[in-house]
Amino acid sequence: MKKAYFFVIILILGIVLLFPTIPVKADIYSSKNETTAVVWLVRAGNIAAPVTQSVDNRVGFWFNQISSTERYVTKLDLCITAYEARGLYLGTGFSERAELLNLSCYRNGSLINSFSGYQLTYPTIIDSPSDLVRYGYRSCNYLYNPLVDSWNVRGETILYFDAAINSWQRFSIYY
Repeated sequence: MKKAYFFVIILILGIVLLFPTIPVKADIYSSKNETTAVVWLVRAGNIAAPVTQSVDNRVGFWFNQISSTERYVTKLDLCITAYEARGLYLGTGFSERAELLNLSCYRNGSLINSFSGYQLTYPTIIDSPSDLVRYGYRSCNYLYNPLVDSWNVRGETILYFDAAINSWQRFSIYY
């Protein structure tokens, strides 16, 4: 019986070794972050108290390098992070809201496609409970030649805070 198991194992190993393995390349991520200090003018009776907050915007894309002259962009993404949003809520009783407005991609400076915030996919993300994060992406399949073509993405986001006199801030990031 042991000989039968031995021959079965040898047969399985032989079959596995007959099929060549194909290396799979993972997509490469390229992005740009911009951090901005926002000064909210929060209503405090008849006066407005300035409250600062750090806001980070990131736009990027995932690509698969097929060869030196072929690159497929597989995903575009956009993210806004408002730091210490929970502290603003606890201090004022008003919460912030972040939205992704637009995500566009360009080849050689020409618009290839533009997606509104409603056309993006919003996965569940786990982040700091004190920060407000809004992340969205769009799957795609665009080919370009990195030797002769340029590839750029642009994202627009907005941050609302009803407790402030200047209740919204709009951001644009280009990479």
